[in-house]
Amino acid sequence: ILKLEIMENALVAFATNGIWEITGQGYFAADDIRVRKITNTGAISAIGVISIENGIVYTSTQGLYALSRDERTGQIISQSLSAGTIQTYWNKLSITQQEHTFLTYDESKQRVWFLFNSSVTNTEYKYDTALILDLRIKAFFKYNFTAQDNCFIFAASSISEATQPDEYRKIKFFIVDGTEIKVADMSDTVFTDFCGDEQIPYLLGGYDNLGDFARRRYSPTIYTYMASTITGYERNAPIGDSSLTMQARWDFATDTDTGKYGRSQQVYRHTRHQIPSSSTDTEHYDVVVARNKVRGTGRVLQLYFLGEAGKDAHILGYSIHYQGIGTI
Repeated sequence: ILKLEIMENALVAFATNGIWEITGQGYFAADDIRVRKITNTGAISAIGVISIENGIVYTSTQGLYALSRDERTGQIISQSLSAGTIQTYWNKLSITQQEHTFLTYDESKQRVWFLFNSSVTNTEYKYDTALILDLRIKAFFKYNFTAQDNCFIFAASSISEATQPDEYRKIKFFIVDGTEIKVADMSDTVFTDFCGDEQIPYLLGGYDNLGDFARRRYSPTIYTYMASTITGYERNAPIGDSSLTMQARWDFATDTDTGKYGRSQQVYRHTRHQIPSSSTDTEHYDVVVARNKVRGTGRVLQLYFLGEAGKDAHILGYSIHYQGIGTI
């Protein structure tokens, strides 16, 4: 047994050979014990178990799993969180990486953080990568952090209170910085990490083919939607402006030598220049919409977005206009 957790009226035992539920008749009692094996998929470490609303999330050599109450039977069941999403990514991690994965939960944003080290031979608790599962949209995204021999994250925790209910600073990171231990959190004004490096944001979309691999197509226009981040003006120049470039990639290409990479173009473009009335004036639109012309043809289209150092990049979404070529 690696860890014991309470879930509603049950005591859940996380063991290497499976997950066990210990209950009684309606409640747990010392003289009325009932044991039921929930699943054969066991846990891999004690730090890889975290309680969430109406359930528990844990890590296993077979993937990421969640315990929840089945609405039909009323029993606790185990369901995979990684199957069909990041299962291949998780399988590429070594057993040591999986054993050292640290979990914490942000209840305000309903996000589970999986902290691990990107080094396959990692044997220490030095975290430089985070997989974040957003339970509201059932999707993963990734953060990269700086990790040096004398500057690294070794743990994280979600505080119970914050200045706002949806506070991005609820997650606290515990850091070794030289000979000192520090506490850090996210910031919306500073782009460099605790060790002084900046991680440039990027987004690589999946292969889009409209469910048809046989027909070639092209996309003459793509509309992008980004959140406006201007907080004021200084000498008529915007403060807090964003930047994001977009590049189209056709036919599963992985290199520019294929001729299937389009040119990178700026998608955070204002329709018209605003003349500020004061230094505290902000953008008159909450969303910046850009119409982008895209060249190239192929059976599938993949979009690559890349940010810029020292600038925000809040993309809200995009829409693709396709046109087919020929008939089948």
